[in-house]
Amino acid sequence: MNYFGEHPHEKPRIICEYAHAMGNGPGGLTEYQNVFYAHDHIQGHYVWEWCDHGILARDEHDQEFYKYGGDYGDYPNNYNFCMDGLIYPDQTPGPGLKEYKQVIAPVKIRAVEGCHDRFIVENKLWFTNLDDYTITADVRAEGETLRSVQFKVEALVANSEREVTIDLPELD
Repeated sequence: MNYFGEHPHEKPRIICEYAHAMGNGPGGLTEYQNVFYAHDHIQGHYVWEWCDHGILARDEHDQEFYKYGGDYGDYPNNYNFCMDGLIYPDQTPGPGLKEYKQVIAPVKIRAVEGCHDRFIVENKLWFTNLDDYTITADVRAEGETLRSVQFKVEALVANSEREVTIDLPELD
C-alpha cells in the first residue's frame, strides 16, 4: 500500500476489495487507513464485501445454520468464498464491521502514555470542527461502568488534535 503513496499517480487511486473479511475478519484496516491519511492521492476504498451470502437452513436437530457453495451438491462452486462480509447473512454486525466503524470514525482518542487522565483527541474531519460533538468516556472494570464523563472539545479545527485532561478516578 505504501508503494502507491510513495509513487504518486496523476489520478487518484481507489482501493477495491477493501476489508475482504474471509474467516476471522478483515484485519489490517487501521494500517490501510493510516496510508489513506498519509497520502492525499489515495482517495479511499470500496468495502468488499458488505454481507455474507449464506442461505439460512436447519440441520437434523432443528438448529439454524447457513448453507453456501457445495452444500446443495453443486459443482463446481466457490465453497465458503461467499462468506466474506462485514455483516452476517441475517444483517447482524460481524466483528469486522465493529472494527471498521472504529477505523473510519471521524474522532480518534488515544491515551497519553503514563497518564491516567490525559488523552489526545484528534479531529479527522476535513472541513468541520468538533463543536457539535459530545464525547462520552466510560471507565469500566469487569463489565461494570464505574464512572461516565461527558465533555466537549470546543474549536478543535478540522485535521488537528489537542491534549485534554479528563477528571477520572485512579484505579487499582
